[in-house]
Amino acid sequence: MLGGLQFDGVLAAIAGVIIGAAVWALSAHANNYQGASRGRSAVIASGVAALLIGFGPGLVQALFSLARHALEMASHLIFSGGSSAVSARASPARCSPPFAHAIGSGIGSLAAWAIGGLAHARR
Repeated sequence: MLGGLQFDGVLAAIAGVIIGAAVWALSAHANNYQGASRGRSAVIASGVAALLIGFGPGLVQALFSLARHALEMASHLIFSGGSSAVSARASPARCSPPFAHAIGSGIGSLAAWAIGGLAHARR
């Protein structure tokens, strides 16, 4: 399910949590407060890294959907003369020039391509 690099990242983060916890425990037992603080920081940083790696694809997909929806709404508002509500007798096709929908779709496609490219580049 996970890509190779993503899987390796999760394993490294889990190893960081385990090693950080061991340093934290041993340093606290030896009354080494600086070592305990560094171990605690390693546990927190590795845990956050594991969460970001695990939730990264879902987060990118959610932000992609949000951006696409925002672009569609913006293009509708721009090309429909600024009215946010469309009346029952006036469809968006009649409110805007015929090429407006194509331009709005093109903007959405361009944003989708850019965001999708970023998502695939990080995998």
